[in-house]
Amino acid sequence: MNLPWTTKNEVLIELAQLRDRNKELEALVVEITKEHEELKKTTTLLRKVFETIPDLFTVIDKNHRILLSNWHGGYEYVPEPLRSGNPLCYEAFYGRKAPCDQCHLKAAFESGEQVIREKINPKIGWVKIHTFPIPDDSGKTAVVLEHIREITEKKKAQLDLLRYREHLVEMVDERTSELNQANEDLTRENAERREVEEALRASEEKFRAVAETSPAAIFLYQGEKFIYVNPSAERLIGYTHDEFLAMKFWDWVHPDFSELVRTRGLARQRGVPLPPEYEFCFITKAGEERWGILSAKCIEFASKPTGIAAFVDITDRKRAEIEISAMNEELQQRSEQLLVAQEELVRKEKLAILGQLSGSVAHELRNPLGVMNNAVYFLKSIQTNADEMIKEYLDIISQEIENAGRIISDILDFSRTRTPNIIPTEPFLLVKDALEKCDVPECIAISVDIPDSLPLLKVDPLQMDQVLQNLISNACQAMPHGGSVTISARPVLDSRLEIRNTEEYNQEKGTLDVEPCSDFLEISVTDNGKGISPENMKKLFQPLFTTKVRGIGLGLTVCRNLTEANGGSITAVSRADEGTVFRVTLPVEGGDAWKER
Repeated sequence: MNLPWTTKNEVLIELAQLRDRNKELEALVVEITKEHEELKKTTTLLRKVFETIPDLFTVIDKNHRILLSNWHGGYEYVPEPLRSGNPLCYEAFYGRKAPCDQCHLKAAFESGEQVIREKINPKIGWVKIHTFPIPDDSGKTAVVLEHIREITEKKKAQLDLLRYREHLVEMVDERTSELNQANEDLTRENAERREVEEALRASEEKFRAVAETSPAAIFLYQGEKFIYVNPSAERLIGYTHDEFLAMKFWDWVHPDFSELVRTRGLARQRGVPLPPEYEFCFITKAGEERWGILSAKCIEFASKPTGIAAFVDITDRKRAEIEISAMNEELQQRSEQLLVAQEELVRKEKLAILGQLSGSVAHELRNPLGVMNNAVYFLKSIQTNADEMIKEYLDIISQEIENAGRIISDILDFSRTRTPNIIPTEPFLLVKDALEKCDVPECIAISVDIPDSLPLLKVDPLQMDQVLQNLISNACQAMPHGGSVTISARPVLDSRLEIRNTEEYNQEKGTLDVEPCSDFLEISVTDNGKGISPENMKKLFQPLFTTKVRGIGLGLTVCRNLTEANGGSITAVSRADEGTVFRVTLPVEGGDAWKER
């Protein structure tokens, strides 16, 4: 295509202009690129500064949407996914569905001015909020820069400081009031003190007048020393006023009571509650022992605790009391002896009546038992081919007849103890014969400890054989599930054994009328059963007392009667869960302790 010359010229000019314009644009691009790099550096620097600040900085628009935040200052709890989505401030920070009441952002957008608030974030604590409105080109607030700092510790310090300040004001007011009251009290006390001093002088004059004329001894003491004694004290005890002031207030008391008087006198001054009156023995200056009663209390004298005491001589009354007490004690002993004698007389009368009755009954029962025994013997002899049941029942009848015979024998022995036939008897043979006649169960172990060197006994062997059989049988019956019985003998120096009556150690006295003598031998029957209760120990030798299902309670009574008839005594000792020991003390050959009763 061919252009006109003029047109070509214009085109060339325009091309030149375009080249110039292109150069300007290239220069502008370079400048813009440079400015962009500078802006990027500045933005990066600002971002680093923004991220370095420990407080929370947030840019928020008027719709409460977070445009930019460093998520510091304790707000790291906002989840990362929520941060990247430009969340609403009330949703991200407080988990709410709507703006907060009295929202500071709203106030900043409406006023266009800074807003400063303090509030509690439940997840952080107290925070202080600064809102800075950022206007656009038209001057209207476009966004708000929010600066939040956690001030919990500062707030606590402020609250503590406020409380301390209020407390200090209260203390100052209270102390001022106390000082004013103390000033008033001091003024009043000064006036009262003057009145008290006047009254005290008058009271001292009255006290001195009363004390100087009182027939009772009156003392004042502070600490360990007397500060005043009246004339009656000088007359009663014998020391002068100056001698009293030089001694301790307990020096004149009998040594048996001086510690009591010292302790109470010092404790009374310390305000310790004590009996106001007590009696004690004292020694006069002349060395005479007398009795008195002291009545004391603590007062304040010369601004110090002071003991004041009145003391009266009661020697005559005390001697009369001692005489009356001795007479009462003698009367009590005589009354107890009379009571024991009356009880013994009643017991003997009852036993005599019981013996007469039981003897008659026993004689009447022996004949029927004899007929029954003969009948059983006859039946056994004619029915040699009877079945086993008939034989068994005949044996039971025979055994019960034998038991009834033993009971009747006990009754007869109790009702009339025959005069013993005293002959020299070896202790070992006596025990051996008794053991052979006892039916000892296989579960019971028997142990005999009788030395050969023991002297001969001076007893009726038949009667003592009966006593030992009874004691051995009782020991075996006390251990139905097995145990051991020990029979021993030893010489004793004294036939009287102590009566003990406690839960742990119990002994029943068997006889009281055997004189002390070394001519005795003690035979002991010991078991390791359950023992005898303290209540039963008291009734052990009483007639008709028994703890067995079978028997009438005369065995030990007969044992005691037979032992005493042979000049001896019987005692029992029992410990709970340890067993029982029966001791039979008997005279030996050549001794003079036995006498016929």
